[in-house]
Amino acid sequence: MEVNLDSGTWRLVKLIGTGSFGVVYECNGPSDEVGAIKLVPKDPSAARELLMADSEYLRSAANIIPVEEIGETDTNFVLRMPLADASLGGRLVQSPVSASEAVSIFIDILDALVSIDGKVVHRDLKPKNILLLSGKWCISDFGIARYFGATTASDTRKFAMTPHYAAPEQWRNERATSATDMYAFGIIAYEILSGKKPFDGTDTSELRSKHLTEVPLAISGVDPRLSSIIINCLNKVQGARPSATNVISC
Repeated sequence: MEVNLDSGTWRLVKLIGTGSFGVVYECNGPSDEVGAIKLVPKDPSAARELLMADSEYLRSAANIIPVEEIGETDTNFVLRMPLADASLGGRLVQSPVSASEAVSIFIDILDALVSIDGKVVHRDLKPKNILLLSGKWCISDFGIARYFGATTASDTRKFAMTPHYAAPEQWRNERATSATDMYAFGIIAYEILSGKKPFDGTDTSELRSKHLTEVPLAISGVDPRLSSIIINCLNKVQGARPSATNVISC
């Protein structure tokens, strides 16, 4: 399949990612340039992703996968991005992450969250959406994100979430803030250091209960101070969680 964009014709060569709101392909373009293209089916809720793809905030933010070009076909919106080297989700299933590598990953993610704090709320941070690009772990897929102070229209994906990484306020259908992204960061950090998620369950109802009420265990085998910081990110109360700036300065 080929997609025609302003930059030229891009050939989709390999499916590399699927999700609820689109599919991602590795692609070859003019002069054998390599990239990634996300096809997002045309429907009213896709407007949010297009808005974020064209955001000046995200273009200038640190450690964010940039959308380099936007186009469309008869049935899909097209987002062209650089091809990442790996996903954090894929990295976590390969082998245990060393303490030094974990800290490097945390710093990259936190740098991204600092750069969008008070501007954009991602609302679906998870290992699958964190990609390695040019030696940095970068945040991608702003399909359900919104601007910090904006209301969310009824035809967007504001209630979409990934249960294992969703904050208590998302389970209660309350307004998400930058603290919501910090909760997801805490889940990811806990998973990297312990090899397991802090909350697990056999069904969505059990997961909801744990996210709303259960206090996670301390992470064994790591610096108690680091474990405490990550547990604080998982506070049930949004206002009690540290900001990305607070955590990165510790």
